[in-house]
Amino acid sequence: MDERASIGQRRTPAPSWGDAKTRMRECLRIDFAKNPTLSQRITLAVWRLGQATYGQRHPVARLCRMLQQVANAVWFRGIMGAEIPTSIPAGPGLWLPHSVRGVIMHHSVVIGSNCTIYHHTTLGLVGDTGNGPTIEDDCYIGAGAQLLGPITVARGTKIGANAVLTKSTEPGGTYVGVPARLIER
Repeated sequence: MDERASIGQRRTPAPSWGDAKTRMRECLRIDFAKNPTLSQRITLAVWRLGQATYGQRHPVARLCRMLQQVANAVWFRGIMGAEIPTSIPAGPGLWLPHSVRGVIMHHSVVIGSNCTIYHHTTLGLVGDTGNGPTIEDDCYIGAGAQLLGPITVARGTKIGANAVLTKSTEPGGTYVGVPARLIER
């Protein structure tokens, strides 16, 4: 697997077009195993294509990028009401139970492998500057949760529905409430 989605690392220079296509196919194979519905698969295919073509200079990649941007505008913004930049590195195994409806993510977010993100969540900033959250592997983010600022959501963390998280978490912890607090390890 390409290391650009490693936790704690922001986007690095684009891999070769061949490597990007291979990573996209591998991620989609794993993603599709967890996301059986057509809307989930369309969401992931459009997003993973955007990730693969991000920063590419190959002529075929550029054409695919233009098509992806149209699909992104129609599918993500128009139909799903979501904003998820394709510059966000994300590991394989992403589960989107409600196809990212209403999900908003800042371009500085990093998502690990095997994460679950429910609808109407926000992964963003506190104020106008800085970075968004880093989500480590095997995390669960409930519907309506807001994760704000340059925080790290540690491996295996569960964030409850409508929680507002502004501080980094402990591995394997469960956080709920406004503001979010640890209720279980």
